Amino acid sequence: MKTTLILALFFCSILIGIVSCKHTPFLVTDNPPIDTTDTTGNNPPPVGIPCDPDSVYFDSQILPLFVSNCAQTGCHNSTSHKDGYTLISYSTIMSHGISAFHPTSGNIMNSILDGEMPPGSASLMADEIALLQLWIQQGCKNNHCDGMCDTTNVTYSGTIAPMMNTFCKGCHNASNQGGGIRLDAYSYVSSLALSDSLYNSVSANGVPLMPKGGPALPNCKLDEIRIWVNAGAPNN
Repeated sequence: MKTTLILALFFCSILIGIVSCKHTPFLVTDNPPIDTTDTTGNNPPPVGIPCDPDSVYFDSQILPLFVSNCAQTGCHNSTSHKDGYTLISYSTIMSHGISAFHPTSGNIMNSILDGEMPPGSASLMADEIALLQLWIQQGCKNNHCDGMCDTTNVTYSGTIAPMMNTFCKGCHNASNQGGGIRLDAYSYVSSLALSDSLYNSVSANGVPLMPKGGPALPNCKLDEIRIWVNAGAPNN
C-alpha cells in the first residue's frame, strides 16, 4: 500500500511538471545584417566636390580667362612676362595687384576696366569682366569643383561658343590669330571642327595640346565637342 502511494505521488509530480513547463522564446538582441550590395551594375559615379551655381571657380572659369587673354607669346606668359607680369597660375595672378573683396582696385583690374588690357579687339567682354569681379568679391578663392557632365543638350550657342570664348578666343581672334587660326565666330569654329583639327588640338592627338600654356580641357568638354561634331557641327 505504501509503495503504491509513493509511485502514485511520483507520477503525479511528473505530470504536473509537464503541464506547467513553458518555453520562453529566444530574444534576438541584434538584427541580422542587411546586404546592401548593388548587383545591378548601375552604381552612380562619384561626384567629388559639387559645383555651387552661385560660386565662381578659379580653375575652370578664371584661370582660362587669364591664360587665353593674357598669357600669350609676347605678353604675360612665363617666357615673355611683359612688364614683369606672368599670369599663368593662381600664385602669379595673385602677386600682381589682385585684391580680394575689392573688384575695382588693383593693377590688373584697373587695366581691364580701363580697356587697356587685353589690347585691341581682344578686350574682355562685359560678362567676362563681371565674372572676374564676382570671383574677387567672393574672396579670390583658389577653388575648384567636380560638376557632373551633362552632354544631353549640346549646342553651338549654349555649349561650344562659351567654351571657345573662355578657353580659346584670347589667342585666336581677329587681332591675334595665333597660328593663323580664329575661333571667335561660328564659321571658323565649325570649319576646324569638321576637319577634326579642333578636337585633335584639345586632345593632343598628334599635335601639341591646346589651350597652349593652360590646363587641358576636362573630359566633359572633350565629350561635348565630339558630340557636336558628330551631329554635323550645327549652328544651333
